[in-house]
Amino acid sequence: MTTEAFNLTVGMLEATGLAGDASVEQRRASIDALEQLLPLASGTSIEHVTVGEVPAAWIGTRPPDPEGPAVLWLHGGGYNIGSIASHRAAASHLAAAADLPVVLVEYRLAPEHPFPAALDDAGSAWEGLISQGFDPGTLGVVGDSAGGGLALALALRLRANRAPLPAAMALLCPWVDLTGGHPIPDERLRSDVVLNPSLLNLWATAYAADAELAFPDISPLFADLDGLPPLRVEAAGRDILLDDARRLVDRAVEAGVSAELVVDADMIHAWHLFAGAFPEAADALNHTGAWLRGLLTG
Repeated sequence: MTTEAFNLTVGMLEATGLAGDASVEQRRASIDALEQLLPLASGTSIEHVTVGEVPAAWIGTRPPDPEGPAVLWLHGGGYNIGSIASHRAAASHLAAAADLPVVLVEYRLAPEHPFPAALDDAGSAWEGLISQGFDPGTLGVVGDSAGGGLALALALRLRANRAPLPAAMALLCPWVDLTGGHPIPDERLRSDVVLNPSLLNLWATAYAADAELAFPDISPLFADLDGLPPLRVEAAGRDILLDDARRLVDRAVEAGVSAELVVDADMIHAWHLFAGAFPEAADALNHTGAWLRGLLTG
């Protein structure tokens, strides 16, 4: 049973129609408006910084300490929209739940900055944290939607460069297959109020530009996943990306990775983003935060 607040939010999303003919500027303004609509977790402070020459914000109830654990969050938005503004409320609720500081990174967006700009910025932010003294063994990475795919691509790049990997990764409704080649049940197509195949294709084409959509750095579902850190993949029953999350966890387990899939059948794509609007979102981030804290603090 869903709450009235959740149902009201779904109704609002259905009414916006921004998954249709809106411009990228309109979609960016719409998602960034969440900064004004969603409250931060109690006691949260925000410090805008630069990490590895990438704009970022430390969010939490206590300042970051390079001698302690922390979380890097790569925001979603199809590689075309999203920012610190759109995701700061969700990041604050995760920081409160995990009792850990979260650094939210604002990587460059397509179509102005296609692949590999986002991945390069994610790598620069990671290297920036390491150069500040943070221990990879106490760093976690979180990504929602496209940010989940970006988090996975970051881990693959670190592995390829023989660099230390994060200790844990939480992927929230991750977008890991930009080819759009997997069939989606009609019922899920009807119930998804956030995404549709046409929008995903538009974003995928803008991000990939001249690169192949099936290239593992763009669609990490097709990568060799061997040697990756523990994964927690959270998915929604009313999300056209649900089966991609299932395929990702299956492939990770086959590769010997410790991976778990958590599905909430009633939820919508990236519902975590609405922490502060309805309790189901905060509840999900509470579980995510507890999982991260358990792995990052031993």
